[in-house]
Amino acid sequence: MAPVVFDTNILIDVLKGYEQALAELAHWDERYMSAMTWMEVLAGTDSAQEDRFSEILKAVDIAVVPITESIMNNAARLCAVGHRRGPEIHLPDAIIKATAAQ
Repeated sequence: MAPVVFDTNILIDVLKGYEQALAELAHWDERYMSAMTWMEVLAGTDSAQEDRFSEILKAVDIAVVPITESIMNNAARLCAVGHRRGPEIHLPDAIIKATAAQ
């Protein structure tokens, strides 16, 4: 099965305890998330949720992909193209999309 990069929404749903989201994580053999996703999830948590999120990441073996220079360049390009031609894409979403394209 191909590797998958999870977006922020599914990880938030896992943190909320939604079984369907956890089943989606378990479905894939190679699981990744962007460092941006990690930051977005943690920005909306308290310390107890942060601890739970760390436990979930370890339990389902999700690797965090760092934001490299290549990802930054691709994300900036996505934003620039969206700005010129539409639809616009916000930088965090562009970073996650560029991570998935790696």
